[in-house]
Amino acid sequence: MSKKKPQQKNIPKQELQKTINTQNKSKQTNLELATKKGLSLWILLLIAAGLMAITYIAYEPALDNDFVDWDDNVYVIDNPLVRNEQIPSAQIFEEVVSLNYHPLTMLTMRWNANECKECVHGISARPFISWNLYLHLLNTLLVFFLIFRISKENLFAAVFSAGVFALHPMHVESVAWVSERKDVLYVFFFLIGLLIYDKFLEGKYSTEKKSDYKWYVLALIAFVLSCLSKAMAVVFPLVLILMDMYRNTEKNGFESLKQSFKPKKILEYLPFFLIALYFGLMAMNVQSGGDFGGFFEKTGREVAVNKFDTFSILQRFQFAAYGFCMYIVKFFVPTDLCTFHPYPTQAQYDNSPIYWGFFVLALAIAALSIFSLVRTKIVAFGVGFYFFTVAFVLQFISVGVVIMADRYSYLPYVGLSFMLAMAVETYIPKNIRVIFYGISVVAAVAWFVQTRAQVDSWQNSETLWGRVISIYPGQEQPHSIRGNYYGKMASRAAEQKDAKAQALFVEKAEADFKKAIELKSNRADVYEGMGNIHGMRGEHLKAIVMYNKAIVIDSAKATVYINRGIGYSMSGDLQRSLKDMDKAVNLDRKPMHLLYRGIAHKSLGDKAAAKADFEAVLKMDPGNKAAMEQLKTLN
Repeated sequence: MSKKKPQQKNIPKQELQKTINTQNKSKQTNLELATKKGLSLWILLLIAAGLMAITYIAYEPALDNDFVDWDDNVYVIDNPLVRNEQIPSAQIFEEVVSLNYHPLTMLTMRWNANECKECVHGISARPFISWNLYLHLLNTLLVFFLIFRISKENLFAAVFSAGVFALHPMHVESVAWVSERKDVLYVFFFLIGLLIYDKFLEGKYSTEKKSDYKWYVLALIAFVLSCLSKAMAVVFPLVLILMDMYRNTEKNGFESLKQSFKPKKILEYLPFFLIALYFGLMAMNVQSGGDFGGFFEKTGREVAVNKFDTFSILQRFQFAAYGFCMYIVKFFVPTDLCTFHPYPTQAQYDNSPIYWGFFVLALAIAALSIFSLVRTKIVAFGVGFYFFTVAFVLQFISVGVVIMADRYSYLPYVGLSFMLAMAVETYIPKNIRVIFYGISVVAAVAWFVQTRAQVDSWQNSETLWGRVISIYPGQEQPHSIRGNYYGKMASRAAEQKDAKAQALFVEKAEADFKKAIELKSNRADVYEGMGNIHGMRGEHLKAIVMYNKAIVIDSAKATVYINRGIGYSMSGDLQRSLKDMDKAVNLDRKPMHLLYRGIAHKSLGDKAAAKADFEAVLKMDPGNKAAMEQLKTLN
């Protein structure tokens, strides 16, 4: 039997035409969406490019700035890792610089090394500052797209947050200061890591996409690179938890946070926290003067972390709260910007209610942020981002000599600006938002002007410390640092046989050192500087008296012994000179100290000992021209 052929349904022409029209309409809709998306991308890129151009104009004066006497010597000017091409680049990954382990930062600085005969230090600061500026521009772009993504494509939030990041005058220190390469570099990798991780989260919380763990791995790599740029990056895992909470589809923030601590999520965070723990312990150890279990060679006696009993527990909490609140105050009112904000004196602390007031305010902000999770995630995310990224520099663990620093606001302000912008977009009626938009434009113009002015304060050590002295006239340390700068300029003028310039700088240096002494300075630097001034005038006995005072204050400061040794040598007491050079080498075995000891040996006729010292210099600093010249005279 033959099978019957299935009968085909005849589709009415009207229905067929309707189906075709629907398909064409669908194709047209998809095309329109794609076109719209393409146009939107171009608009975003144009906005971002415009913002970067304005930022470049704001910071352009920084390109003519010089190095400053505030870490630039140890990071670049006197650093063989940066300036000596004969030292392998791999050695950068084996050494601590200025009590910090940030090899990627030092590697990029090595790439900026140059020779500049007409420059004060024989090297130009321009390539270093240029790189800082370019990284800042890239970071601005990353902030723009990060906020655009996590705000669910809210254009105002992205523009406002990126604008604050780009132009806020509190950020000048991170860009215009050569030594803060570590800031702009670690934030560069940090933001890349956040963008990549957000891509990973997009797959987890999407019904259409699946999680792609390549994004997870790439975020992990970006995190490691950020830690190798600056240890501040260890807070990255905490920010990831915030992003997970914000991305979660649960409207209740508490429920979102609960889901972030499920076993599977904890396993995802675990590698990030282990890396953070490793770099965090390393940073604490080396800043306390350690060698991290022998991983690094100890190169000096300095420590960055102050003794814990320097302040009481209550004072530590109050100082941390002061920084937490003051950075927020300066977010809105950026005044008294400078590189040096000292701790209060005991009298200032006792007589000012601000430390108790800010302590209470900080607790109130924390409580408000937590309780806000019931209704919104915006406040908790913004304050949490701000707190996590600033927490380790709030001086609960006292590091350095300042209670706060402008540069510490560089990344944290992303959290505050995001929170403010999203609160406006979410809770303020459309007809009133225009007022806030107008205020934002006025603020941007004001910040642009203030940023250009603040960039100029970083021209050189004279302008930098002059700015600090104008704000804190009662502080002796800025006078000491500026005095040392004038002393160096006097030495350079002497080398160039410019007697007029030398006399001018000697006079300025002496005035600063005298002012520091008048302010009851108990710093060895001040008396050492005064000794150097006497030495330049040929008053070697007076110089030795000043060096003796410096040694009474700090008997383990190697440079004082070097300078006193020179004073003894110029006075004809070669035995005492050698004794001081020996002491300096024993305290700090630097190439320069070995060089001076070698010269002392040579002056006493001990060629074998002199040769050994000069060869030791070349072993530590291959290509050292002074040591090479001295060796030639021994042959």
